[in-house]
Amino acid sequence: MSYFDFGILLYDNLKLYIVIFVCSILFYYFLFRKYLNSILDPFLIQLIFSSAGFSVVWFLFFTDSISKFYFHQYLISQILFWIGFFLFAKRVRTIKKEENSLSCNDRISLSIASRYYSFYIVISIAYILLQFYTYKVVGIPLFQEYRLAAVGVGGGFGLINRFVGIFSIIVYYFTFLFLYTPHKNCAKIVMIFIVLFCLFSGSKSSIYGIFTYLFLFYLINRDLLPNKLYHYNLYGVILLIIGTLGAIVVLLFASDSISQALEKLFFRVVSSGDIYYMSYCNENIEQLTKVDWWIALTGDLFRTFRLIPENQALPGMGFELYNMVNGTTDALAGPNPRHNVFGYVHFGLIGGFFYSFVCGMLLGYLRENLFKNNHYSQYRRMIIFFLYLACLKLEVDPPAFVSLINDMLLLLTFLFFVENIFFKLESYQRH
Repeated sequence: MSYFDFGILLYDNLKLYIVIFVCSILFYYFLFRKYLNSILDPFLIQLIFSSAGFSVVWFLFFTDSISKFYFHQYLISQILFWIGFFLFAKRVRTIKKEENSLSCNDRISLSIASRYYSFYIVISIAYILLQFYTYKVVGIPLFQEYRLAAVGVGGGFGLINRFVGIFSIIVYYFTFLFLYTPHKNCAKIVMIFIVLFCLFSGSKSSIYGIFTYLFLFYLINRDLLPNKLYHYNLYGVILLIIGTLGAIVVLLFASDSISQALEKLFFRVVSSGDIYYMSYCNENIEQLTKVDWWIALTGDLFRTFRLIPENQALPGMGFELYNMVNGTTDALAGPNPRHNVFGYVHFGLIGGFFYSFVCGMLLGYLRENLFKNNHYSQYRRMIIFFLYLACLKLEVDPPAFVSLINDMLLLLTFLFFVENIFFKLESYQRH
């Protein structure tokens, strides 16, 4: 079932879907309400899209669009994912105001600025230049039909995109940090580029993403920036509204009216379950390319080192599905391979259930343990920042999680190693 076919099915049964969607949102709210302490937590977006996918599967079942076998396969794998999560995740603490705390200026010492500033400047310049280079090669995604069109560009462009992805996380984190140091003017300039690139990205959640990243930064540095998290959290509803308006503005560039933009925003949320109606309907899932389990788990790393040939690497499941349901051969977009489908295809029915459980377990474990960060260096805190964003991919896009971990092990390790050498040489020269 293609996007067009699902759109027709949705239009013909809109009232049914709205009822299912509302019930799904309420179900997720009562299931996870004690595991979220803010609507600015990046985990919230993952839950919203997960609940939308949940509603799509139920909708397909009630409209007799999928068989009971795939419906039950989804439910069991999703329940096992939740069980794995709840086994390790603990209920969050309420964000409270701290009394008699020191000011930010007392907490953020000048030594932090002197240690990381040069590294921050170099990475920021590289990030900005590489981002403009991608616009020169493939255009600005906001004004393109498919904002992921750069994926199909060869000539080492995939490596450039990886550097841009890694650099962007580093730049986000240290820009937030340097806003509280004597170098805040430089950080404000970089912040302008961050906002500009978010708008140009064409991503509907990009503006809200900045707000959630800042929340995560305050959470990780709550010992250095006391009460910043508390005061920032008070504006959560307002920032969520601003983020939603930002999504509508992005959609207006490809719409003729506000009403059409709102319809597209609704369909975008609903399409969080596109992997299900593309794969489960007509049993397309059985025709997807399968790889050995070890390639499914580590193929991205092995392909990077050329330890496995390109034709044996993990295929792009979303692109393959898009081509399958639309009769094309050059897809530039496609659904994210959620754990339910990814696990079934590459690990089988029983192995897929175990895979879903492990994904939920990892998400719960990482979410619970990544914030024990008192007295950590800023590099370690930035890695925590990176890991948390990566682990949120475990449900929606497991291969993306593996790819991000791969990038962290390879690129971040190299960058930190080089920076540490230069820092020690500089310290040695001073003494």
